[in-house]
Amino acid sequence: MKRHVKKVTDFIHSLTFWQLVVTIVIILPISLFALRSNNKTMGELKLDVVAADSNNENTQEALNKLAAYVFSHMNTSTEVELAQSYERAVEAAQRDAASNSSDPKLYEKAQRKCQDKLQSQRVPCIQEFVLANTDEINPQPITLPEKAFYVFAFSAPLWSPDLAGFSLAAVVVSLLLVVFKLLHKKDPA
Repeated sequence: MKRHVKKVTDFIHSLTFWQLVVTIVIILPISLFALRSNNKTMGELKLDVVAADSNNENTQEALNKLAAYVFSHMNTSTEVELAQSYERAVEAAQRDAASNSSDPKLYEKAQRKCQDKLQSQRVPCIQEFVLANTDEINPQPITLPEKAFYVFAFSAPLWSPDLAGFSLAAVVVSLLLVVFKLLHKKDPA
């Protein structure tokens, strides 16, 4: 065991400081490029999800592709919101509430009044308008879908066995070897 440790330390000492620095200088840009490439591909897959949502297509396949990519590549954590699907679900809930109301046009009036509001303020505005302008004693509140059901968060691994992972590992090992060489002096014997 002692002989094996001596062989390893002798090998490390046979590497010059400049060899390690050049190795780091060469591999670090490769690592950064690979990390950027991973992130860029994740962005493209995320845009596919948003496009499927905007076109009222099935988003499940696009979400599955995004999830599979994020779960197997570094630097790809993301969150995607199916905003158009949520809007469609809110409109369906409003149509359902309007069909059960004594004044079916009330919700159309509320939508016209609140259409200039931001998306996050539109639903409360419609609810307030309906409550203020209804003649019913106990009006039915609009049961809105839960927004959290339309938000998907994906977390990437800290390390992955791809170009980014291996090149990053090579940079870290090279840095550790530099530190080892600086701290450990070779025995003259």
